[in-house]
Amino acid sequence: MDFGKFVAAAVFVGVRNTGGYGVEFLPPVADGGSALIGYRVRSPGASSFVIQSFTQPYAIRLYRKPGTRIRLEESR
Repeated sequence: MDFGKFVAAAVFVGVRNTGGYGVEFLPPVADGGSALIGYRVRSPGASSFVIQSFTQPYAIRLYRKPGTRIRLEESR
């Protein structure tokens, strides 16, 4: 990976009691003088069948390095 051209965004959710959780990155948007990279944490639905095991959801994604500051923020 060429860190002069790319930047890595990483979200680690932590330990969850079951499966069915995940992280979804949203398209980056310009926000004033910075680039905003949003993400959502997905949870299993009330009637979902999930594995009964501890999980640690995470996601890592590469983006082309913008010429501005980068912010990583959870979207609701």
